Amino acid sequence: RGREAAVAEITRSIEGEEARVKQSGAVLEESRATLASISEYEAKVRALEAVQERYTVYERELRENTVKLLEYRTYEYFQRLTDQQLYSGCRIDRDSYVLEVQPIGSPRPLPAWRAGGGHESLLALAERLALLRVMEFPHLLVLDEPTDAVDSENVPQLLDYIARTSEEIGQVLLVTHHGYGEEQGVNLITVSKSGAESRVQQGL
Repeated sequence: RGREAAVAEITRSIEGEEARVKQSGAVLEESRATLASISEYEAKVRALEAVQERYTVYERELRENTVKLLEYRTYEYFQRLTDQQLYSGCRIDRDSYVLEVQPIGSPRPLPAWRAGGGHESLLALAERLALLRVMEFPHLLVLDEPTDAVDSENVPQLLDYIARTSEEIGQVLLVTHHGYGEEQGVNLITVSKSGAESRVQQGL
């Protein structure tokens, strides 16, 4: 009996060890499955990071190309608006998006708002036309006193270009207190004031 008891004890011990080994094997398999899931997740994260990096580069390149195109179009439109070629090109500051011009013979660009001779108004119009073209929204252009600060020698060319612009853009709305552009107008609306009363008249 002593031997039988010892054999039984050894058998139970072996069975216990086998159960623990089996349990450890199950834990190991579960750990391997978890590790595989983690590795798969990490691979997906790396792939997503790579896509995000490529998108960031693409976004930066698209932004730069769009700004360069806007610079080119702005200068192109400005050249059409005046015969006074004082600048060699236009530049847009990448941080502030302020329009600048490069005076011929000068090493430094000049903010467009400091351009003299009414060129500030011409540059503002050129930039607006360029924006409409670059953004592919040539439907409506609103001009409020576009000739206000323009030199007299540039006014006829400016008005002529505005008239021709109406062929490229769906609708041009021109607001003026001086009657400039009336001869090219299609739908004229006159607002006059008599005392405290404003009167609106359509047509000539």
